[in-house]
Amino acid sequence: MGLTPEIHFEGAANLVSADLEVSRERLREIFRTLEEKQRLLELLERFLEQSKTEVGVQIGLGALHPSLQDLSLIGVTVPLPSGVSTRVAVLGPIRMNYSQVLTSVYHVGEAIQSLSA
Repeated sequence: MGLTPEIHFEGAANLVSADLEVSRERLREIFRTLEEKQRLLELLERFLEQSKTEVGVQIGLGALHPSLQDLSLIGVTVPLPSGVSTRVAVLGPIRMNYSQVLTSVYHVGEAIQSLSA
């Protein structure tokens, strides 16, 4: 039996209040891209493949999708005892508090791993 990847996406509305210096049309374009969950899943897969069990940082996502050029991604892949893995990531503006987000992503990944052990 194959597992179907799922994506749980919360807090997109927070991008509106983030320090993004983009026009209203660019903001709409960002939201349209984020609504395409399959595309988001592919972006996460591509990015997080590079950083297997370490927290990875991608500043500016324009190479992954043009509408995401003003955003950054911080994430980690968490291996589970069952042999599958899960991914935890934060998508935010380029000008975010990286040390705080890195620490949060790391600790959430650690918590998931310890809860599933």
